Amino acid sequence: MVEELSSAPRPPPKLTTLQRGVLQAVTDLIAAHGMALPTTPGFPTSTVHGVREDAVFTECDGRNLSTGSRSVNRRQTYKKALASLQGVGQLVMRQGWVWLP
Repeated sequence: MVEELSSAPRPPPKLTTLQRGVLQAVTDLIAAHGMALPTTPGFPTSTVHGVREDAVFTECDGRNLSTGSRSVNRRQTYKKALASLQGVGQLVMRQGWVWLP
């Protein structure tokens, strides 16, 4: 007798405190200020909303998610966190836009 293997969903990735904070900032921004994404190639054709990267950086700074003393260093920290979140499928970034999958 052959048993079917259940394809259990993958557990969500373990995120650092910074990643969780950045993801929450993106989620909150989209809920409050999300805009329709551009209708150019590389963007979803559905009614997905997103926000500009600069808005995410400003929001993260306002939430004091990084303790860097220089603005440029904090921005790099947020950009790395966004890239790592994209790497684990928690958000998507393209041409200055950020949205949730």
